[in-house]
Amino acid sequence: MSSSVLCAHFDTPEGRWTLVSEFTTEDAANQFVPHIGPKLGGDDLSMGASVEPRPPTPPTAVSAKFNAPSTLMVSGGLMFGDSVPNMGVKAPHALANRPTHVMMFQASEPVPQNEPIENSVSKSKPHGKGLVTKSTSSFVTRIVTNENLARWIIDPRTTYILFNAPKCFNVVGMQPDNRGETLARLDMTLASPTCYDVIGGSSRFDVVLGFVRGNIVWYEPVSGKYSRLNKNSGYAPAVVCVKWMPNSDTLFMVGMADGAVMVMDRTKDEFVVPQMTHAHTVFAPAETRPKTNPVSFWRVSNKPITSIEFSPDSQYVAITSEDGTLRIIDHQKESLCDVYESYFGGLTCCAWSNDQKYVVTGGKDDLVTVWSYYDKCVVARGQGHKSWVRGVAFDNV
Repeated sequence: MSSSVLCAHFDTPEGRWTLVSEFTTEDAANQFVPHIGPKLGGDDLSMGASVEPRPPTPPTAVSAKFNAPSTLMVSGGLMFGDSVPNMGVKAPHALANRPTHVMMFQASEPVPQNEPIENSVSKSKPHGKGLVTKSTSSFVTRIVTNENLARWIIDPRTTYILFNAPKCFNVVGMQPDNRGETLARLDMTLASPTCYDVIGGSSRFDVVLGFVRGNIVWYEPVSGKYSRLNKNSGYAPAVVCVKWMPNSDTLFMVGMADGAVMVMDRTKDEFVVPQMTHAHTVFAPAETRPKTNPVSFWRVSNKPITSIEFSPDSQYVAITSEDGTLRIIDHQKESLCDVYESYFGGLTCCAWSNDQKYVVTGGKDDLVTVWSYYDKCVVARGQGHKSWVRGVAFDNV
């Protein structure tokens, strides 16, 4: 375990998260690492992953006030901020293959009502109340912005952690030798986020969130602005995964529980459900309107989409599904390149190698499978897991 601790604990409106474990990828094999899955909690982008629902506890004042998941896994290789070297507009994508430092926080106690939360930018000044904007929307109840957010943004030491809890989405700032502090929070009326993805720069970052009721929301925590992109569309399967498209700060891809994949534009307000004119087999793009969302609509499977990963050259996208297939699609030409099948059961995750020669998948067959994209065959199958594989990645070598 590293002797240098980024933060021993941080506070959110639900309560306090306390650091209980810290390790790097070198000793991660000897640690029990719970599921860091498609952001029901966070997927492998942004920076937080809520993991494993907490075991039942007797009703106490502490547990009654804590509605968030009991454990939060934070991966240092996924954090972003000006203090992170070689950070560009696509910071999380650029950092995805770096060695990972992992911190596990445990839900410990509610924040005492009479205890002022210290300002992490200046420990000598008490933290004041944030700016709360009550919403008239039936979807969002309030938007909370820390009054010191501008100071956090310009401070090069700031690292951000994004995570979701039931019916809310949180942005927490962290700095060396200081406790974390909630910088922004989006509270929803009924809907709970199931997945999210983020791109960021030095002065702003854009978040897309998917919800269990099919809602797709763009949110910019710094300005507090948000947009519900498919409001009252009548198309409402659960959103399973979202991913910003390479080299774009407006387009992102969405995987749905009904097996559809959509390309969305956050700048377009109108959403029109495309009509499929024929039954699909393994891939069928639909006609879309040029001035509305979705920009593209593909019928990929009859089962939920489980992961979306873009190739290093940004031309191809690997998509896994509960139907047990890995599909490689040229998203620029909207054409299917190849289909691979699992040993049995659904596939849950995938990742490209840095040289783009291989794609690795994990699934409900308890196997890690390496596929050669150019040779179109299985290179290796990794056995030994005793349950579903929920996350895979290549080392940056």
